Order: sequence, then structure tokens, then C-alpha cells
Amino acid sequence: MDAEKATEMASGILIDRSLTAREVSLSPAANNLVSSSLVDSVYNLNCRAIKSTNILVKFKTMLIENVLSCRLFTYNYPLLIEHIRREAIFFMELLGDHVLREANHYLSLLETFKDDI
Repeated sequence: MDAEKATEMASGILIDRSLTAREVSLSPAANNLVSSSLVDSVYNLNCRAIKSTNILVKFKTMLIENVLSCRLFTYNYPLLIEHIRREAIFFMELLGDHVLREANHYLSLLETFKDDI
């Protein structure tokens, strides 16, 4: 919570430290088992993030095309728009790779323990 104190001192803005305190008190589960519903929830969250980021990429692509062809004005520099677009594409690639790795890992675990299920 030293970061919150330092930020308060530097900015003069009061920060609610209860979230950090709750985070510090977290501990791992005793059995370390991951339920299939948790796996499904994380997978669905990742898929929604990929879809939302894809929408952002399409929007930024349309935006940069219209700015460069003088059909749209913005105070943002075209390079900034392009940078955000490239970062979003990179994020989608990373998350997509992660989702595939996790799915393959989960399938291999199911195969390993299929007789125990």
C-alpha cells in the first residue's frame, strides 16, 4: 500500500485502499483444482475480449482510412490511431495464441484423466 500513499502525497487525491488490502489478503485455494465451469468462464471471457478488440481494430482501420483521405477530422495524430490499431491487433494475436494453448492443455488433461472421470 506504499504506492497508494506515495500517489496520495504526490497528487493530493485520496485513494481507497480497501481493494489493495483485500488483494493482499487473498490466498490460493487449498486443493488447487480448477473447475470446468471456471475454465469455461475464462474461455468465454477471452473470446469476448477477442471479439471486442476485433471491433476496435475495424473501427480504428475505418478511422485512419477516413482521416488519411480527408473525409474525417480528428485532433488525434494519424500515427497515434495507427499505433492503437497495431497494439489491438497484437493483443488479439497474443490472446488468440493463449486461448489455443489453454484449449490444447485442457484437452490433453481430459485425455490423461478420461478413465478417472
